Amino acid sequence: MNKLKIKHLREKRLIRAITTRWMLMVMMGFTLSSLTAQANTITSEPLLKINPEQCVALLQGQECYVTIELNWQVSTTGDYCIFSSQQTDALKCWTQQNKGDLKREFMAKTNILIFLKQKRSQVILADAEVKMAWVHKKKGKPRMAWRMF
Repeated sequence: MNKLKIKHLREKRLIRAITTRWMLMVMMGFTLSSLTAQANTITSEPLLKINPEQCVALLQGQECYVTIELNWQVSTTGDYCIFSSQQTDALKCWTQQNKGDLKREFMAKTNILIFLKQKRSQVILADAEVKMAWVHKKKGKPRMAWRMF
């Protein structure tokens, strides 16, 4: 009789463990499906990628020369333009497109902001920044070349 009771308890524990694992798997499935839905909504937002994200000059304050490659993508087809903080006119515009790319040389002493806008609109859909960096920073005051004592 004792052996039957032990066997029955083992079977109950096994069933409970299987049920718990099954419920965990179902919950993980719901979590993964909700994360996938969130990821799909995130990718539908306008996207602007630039490469490189940094421009390096030898000394602080010197002009930096860089060739930037950029890619953009939006969910709806339309007329879009790329602008930079260096000029008021568009760098390039696309007609009836939902993605595009551009390769352009820049010369700057300060950070360059890149914007994606719809043609004839002031609303910025996406932006990116090329940050300036220097190998050697300017020092405070220049040192005196001679001393009296």
